[in-house]
Amino acid sequence: MSILTHFSSIADKPHSTHYSDVTSDAFQIDALISQNQRRASTTDNSAVNEAAHRDLSPDARELALEIDRYKFRHRRRFINYEEILSIVKTLGYRKEIA
Repeated sequence: MSILTHFSSIADKPHSTHYSDVTSDAFQIDALISQNQRRASTTDNSAVNEAAHRDLSPDARELALEIDRYKFRHRRRFINYEEILSIVKTLGYRKEIA
């Protein structure tokens, strides 16, 4: 059987699944699976982040993890200086006036 014949035979077959056959239970199951996958990825990411920041001083590690949390919460891969400044201030750092 040639490849063209094989594909045309697949295309000629009727599809057994119709959208009307899908119940709301299927959507709820999909939502639960997505929730569990997000939880698992969050756990995995924090473990990876801990490993990536293990050579930092405790203060630098705290800043790095807080930046990672901010990026995750706001779905940002890169952040600007204003965002970094707001994270630093959130951690309690203040500029001393000499």
